[in-house]
Amino acid sequence: MKIKFNRMFVLPLIGLIFSLILFNCGDSSTSSNNSNSNYIHPSIPLKVGNTYTYTNDSIPNGGNPILLPIKSYDTIKAAFNFSGKYGYQIFDRSKNTITNTQVAFDTIYLSYDSTNYKLYQFGVQKFINPALPAQWDLIGDFSQPVGQPYNIGSVDYTVNIPTLGSIEFTGPLTAKIAIDTTITTTNNITPKTVKCVRIELSANISGNAPPPLSETITASIVFDDFIGYASGTNPCGIVAIRLRPFNFTTSGLTLVKEPGFDRFLSDWTP
Repeated sequence: MKIKFNRMFVLPLIGLIFSLILFNCGDSSTSSNNSNSNYIHPSIPLKVGNTYTYTNDSIPNGGNPILLPIKSYDTIKAAFNFSGKYGYQIFDRSKNTITNTQVAFDTIYLSYDSTNYKLYQFGVQKFINPALPAQWDLIGDFSQPVGQPYNIGSVDYTVNIPTLGSIEFTGPLTAKIAIDTTITTTNNITPKTVKCVRIELSANISGNAPPPLSETITASIVFDDFIGYASGTNPCGIVAIRLRPFNFTTSGLTLVKEPGFDRFLSDWTP
């Protein structure tokens, strides 16, 4: 299965919280809870055996979301102490709904420090920079006030851009707790409102193009992560993720337009 650049590069960002994505062709929506607090301290109790079903969309650059024939399934398989933290092992698989065949599988490790309100994922920075050792990497820092940027790491990634060749892109990878909000599940039979916190992750990267262009190429990549928290029967964990479309530019000229991608919760079992 060939992966285009936008998936290849942004997978590290998606991996920051669960590998892939979803959003349903105009039927899913988000709305603000208008929290007045400067801090959001969610309770995110994960439970072995919980399952989550997602739908996936491609988001054209400048267009409306297009529903993909792919469903994704997350299952919390185990909980144990691992490399200094108590974490959860999550199996993530995606299936083509037309051919009924599996198209992707990944294993993800998450840990939530409910005392200090910090969400970690194992191996994120190593996925971005393979030379680094695998470790628990901070993803969601709820100890920070809403809107306050915090550092996740740095990007150092080589990408092949058509007509230009391989270019090394570097830059900071930061995040911020954006807002207490809601999403609507993409289950068209019984859609439900889910409470969540949106985390906004940003990578502002640049790289030097080889001759004859010999210009600096930049891109601003933004990824939204929606984390469900404990509130009645509300599901906890990743309920939606969205990569926004972005462009590679130089001197005000757009070189490449990249689409976005999203995944929204369709249903879950506690």
